[in-house]
Amino acid sequence: MERAIPVENRAGLSADEFARIAAAVSGHRSVKHAVDWLAACDPPLAPTEMVTQDEYSHDILVAYPGGLWLVYDST
Repeated sequence: MERAIPVENRAGLSADEFARIAAAVSGHRSVKHAVDWLAACDPPLAPTEMVTQDEYSHDILVAYPGGLWLVYDST
């Protein structure tokens, strides 16, 4: 069985709000999983920016409804 990807609540969301988002994104095992999920949202979402940390690591930022940001740490 695959483990869920760690998801952190750095926005101080309520437990219910965080659980809803964490349940949706914790199964994203690759950038492709994330992009497929973003495209399937109603309305569709898309990566807003990518921040290069070094030659191997990137942070992918996604504007999320309600003034929130999802940040995928990709290595």
